[in-house]
Amino acid sequence: MGLLLLCSAAMAQQAKTPAQRLAAFEISIATGDPVAAAAFLKDGEVLTFAEAASFAKAADLKSKAEALKDLKDLLKMDWDADKANKLSQALAIRIDTDKPLSKLGIGPAPEKLLPWAARFLPAMPADTKTAVKKAIRQWEVVFGTITVTRQMSWDQASMRDGTGLTINKADWEAWTIRERNAVLGKMMAKDNTLSIYSDEALTTGQNAMTAQTAVSAVKASGALTPAQLSQLTGKNLNDQLYLLGSFFDGSNVPVSADLKMKINAARTSLPKEVLSTQQRDLLGTMLNTAVTTELKGTKAGDKVLAEGPLKIAVKPCDGSYSRYDAKTGAIVLDSETIQQYMRM
Repeated sequence: MGLLLLCSAAMAQQAKTPAQRLAAFEISIATGDPVAAAAFLKDGEVLTFAEAASFAKAADLKSKAEALKDLKDLLKMDWDADKANKLSQALAIRIDTDKPLSKLGIGPAPEKLLPWAARFLPAMPADTKTAVKKAIRQWEVVFGTITVTRQMSWDQASMRDGTGLTINKADWEAWTIRERNAVLGKMMAKDNTLSIYSDEALTTGQNAMTAQTAVSAVKASGALTPAQLSQLTGKNLNDQLYLLGSFFDGSNVPVSADLKMKINAARTSLPKEVLSTQQRDLLGTMLNTAVTTELKGTKAGDKVLAEGPLKIAVKPCDGSYSRYDAKTGAIVLDSETIQQYMRM
């Protein structure tokens, strides 16, 4: 087979005139031959002749040739099942409706890639073949060989109340990779086993498990006060991480450095609406200045300021919105409450 492909490209190159070579290239490229496609792209004389004859036709042929060469180069890379999601993203932008490859019969149905690969890449490694089938989301790979239908629920839609959707194999095979990935993305919310088809979902799930383990360890350590444990009760994982971070920032919670590191590492993957110690100090200073300015010139304000400079601090308040620190004479505003408003 490899010899035949090389002969096809060689015939195009050996034809004496640019017109003859162009005709041979057109035939070979129409069959999906990536070797002929690469040879065409290198033949400057034929490219010039084709553009002079019909710029539109030449551009169309060139786009198909580039797509074939690109597809071959892509599949010649080192792929395996663990990299299939990255390959899926790469193939999704190449094999879709109205793409050059689909005009050559390699799509938009993803399974059309398989016979092309068998014909033009016969030496493809077994790992790559496995990765390709997973990447195109072949029905048998995703849902198994036993069933030809799959019930789908997502968000508020469910099969129980009749708002879900039944997918059959025939419909699935008519969808592009992009469409299949979109459906899988919705299904993952209800079926965690499908998260293997999203690297992002896998990473998120693994991070959540690590974070939950760390949170549980801190809660079981005996280091938190009853008030702090009460704040954590009923909160989702993200909110618990925010609260624990606030506890750590605001006091010397006697937990191991390893647990603190795990909690802080989990926090870095969350939105950045968390006030550091330096930011809380800066905010307290700014509030001191702003509130003092507002109080000056009023009877009540002048009376308060006559007793001494105003002191406002921003720190965790263990479940309260604010508190008075008798030792420092400061009015303490709860940093966690401020952070919650920042996330809205």
